[in-house]
Amino acid sequence: MPLPQLALALALAAGPAPLTGCGAHDRNALKTDSKEYDELAAATKLFWDSVRWGDTERAAVVFEEAPRAARWEIAADEMLGARRFTDVSLVEIDMHPRDPDAKGDVVRTASVTVRTEGYELPAQILRKELWTQTWYRSHDGWHLSWEGGPPLTPDPGI
Repeated sequence: MPLPQLALALALAAGPAPLTGCGAHDRNALKTDSKEYDELAAATKLFWDSVRWGDTERAAVVFEEAPRAARWEIAADEMLGARRFTDVSLVEIDMHPRDPDAKGDVVRTASVTVRTEGYELPAQILRKELWTQTWYRSHDGWHLSWEGGPPLTPDPGI
């Protein structure tokens, strides 16, 4: 039997290679990424559904610190007073790689892009906008990053 055929016959006789080492680690990492993606999508949905219905108190639960949540809620109430969202949809979640050397509570960050349709009273002119937000994962879940300023800022040029 020629050498290539012999090698193939031996490989087939040995059966499939066991799934150990890096392959198992990669599979676990994919499961973790998938779970974190689902958790972030759920947090984003909770936030934007609350914003859509004008429930800023419920939307503010995505902030890790209570004082920041309270400041955001006040700013959002002022901004959203005459504004109405008729549709909100998740466009993209870009989860950034974990930093194995990360110090502190931030385990991972992500950029989330959402598309909205809505209008502002009294004009009632339909506006479609994209919003990109930075979220971060701490040891107790995903949180929206906000350092003050406007509570919601649409992407420019949309």
